[in-house]
Amino acid sequence: MESEPPDSDYYIQLYFLLISTPGLIVLSVILILLLICSALVSGSEVAYFSLGPNDIKDLKEEKTVKSSLLLKLKETPQELLATILIANNFINIAIVILTDYLIRNICGNGAFDRWASYLASNIGYFSINTFTNIISFGITILLVTFLLVLFGEVTPKIYANVNKMGFAKTMSSPLSILSKVLSPLSNLMVRSTNRIEERLTKRESSLADTKEELDKAIELTVSLEDSTEEEAD
Repeated sequence: MESEPPDSDYYIQLYFLLISTPGLIVLSVILILLLICSALVSGSEVAYFSLGPNDIKDLKEEKTVKSSLLLKLKETPQELLATILIANNFINIAIVILTDYLIRNICGNGAFDRWASYLASNIGYFSINTFTNIISFGITILLVTFLLVLFGEVTPKIYANVNKMGFAKTMSSPLSILSKVLSPLSNLMVRSTNRIEERLTKRESSLADTKEELDKAIELTVSLEDSTEEEAD
C-alpha cells in the first residue's frame, strides 16, 4: 500500500522554515554583537571615570595616538558621559527589539497561544490575545534583563574596574567616533543638565540667604529682649 504524498501545507511550512532559519542565525549573531557593544560601552564608563591624576600624568608622558584620544575625551567629561549613556540606551533598545523578534520566531505563536488559552480558561479576566502578549512580553523582559545585567553591566564593569587603563585605551577610538556622531544629542543633553543645575544652584543659594537672614533676625531679637537660649532655639 503506497503512502499518500504530503499535502501542499507541508511544503509551504518547510519552505518558510528553510528561508527563515538563515535569517534567524544572522539575527542571533547580530544580537551577540550588540551585547558585546553594550558591555564595552558600559565598561568604558567605569574605566574612564575611575582614572586618577597619576593615570592622567602617565598618559601625557606616553604621547601615543590612543593616549591623545583618551586625554581629549577626558577634557569634556560631561559630553563623554552623555555620549556613553546615549549609545548604551540605543544599543539596549535594539537588543530588546531584536530579542522579542527572535523569541516570537523561535518559539512560534502557537506555543504562546497554547499557554494563553490555558491561562484564559483557568484564570479568565483577559482574552487569549492579551495573555499571549503578556507571556511574550514577560519572557522578553526577563531574558533581556538577565542578559543585560550579567553581560552588559556587571561583568564588563568589574573587568573595567580592574583593568581601567587598558579598557580605556581600547575604547578611545570607538568613543571618539561615537562622540562625533552623537554630538548633537550629547550637546543637547549637556545643555539641558547645565540649565537644571543652574536653577538648583540658584534655589539653594536663595535658601541659604534666607536662612542667614533669619539667623541674624533671631540673634538681634534675642539681644534686644534678653530672651533665653531655649526661646532662641
